[in-house]
Amino acid sequence: MVRRLIDACPLLAIALPGAILGLGTAVLMLGAVGGSPPWWRVDPVNMSEAAALRDRATVVRMMAEGQDPYERHEIRADLVFNNRVELTAIEAGIATRRSEIVDVILFSARTPPDGMAWARLKCLAELEGDEDVTEVLDRYRPESAPAPVCDDVKRPWQ
Repeated sequence: MVRRLIDACPLLAIALPGAILGLGTAVLMLGAVGGSPPWWRVDPVNMSEAAALRDRATVVRMMAEGQDPYERHEIRADLVFNNRVELTAIEAGIATRRSEIVDVILFSARTPPDGMAWARLKCLAELEGDEDVTEVLDRYRPESAPAPVCDDVKRPWQ
């Protein structure tokens, strides 16, 4: 009897890990089919969070679905900032110094910001001291934009 067990050990050593892996994979696949992600919980992001996290593809997809890039959305605490803030996607791009996000939003937007909104965004970029974002905003300056007066403009994030 002991001899049979000893003879079976190499076979078990080879087959058992594969069987456990196969069983685990089957359980995870059944969970995924049922709508439960196998390893992690997925929290949906809004456009402002996607912009702050530098996710251009999600921002473009949301805009193609008709979402407004000038609408304020909550950015959860500790995702980018220490506290919860409400920003537009462009403000989130400016706050996180993501010139490529600001560029893709302004390029893809169905309606560009009006002159006053552009001047405010320009002031926010100047408050951040980011030359790349300022340069992108300059490329999309509307003709109706006044010269930015930044005395009363404050960052909506901290």
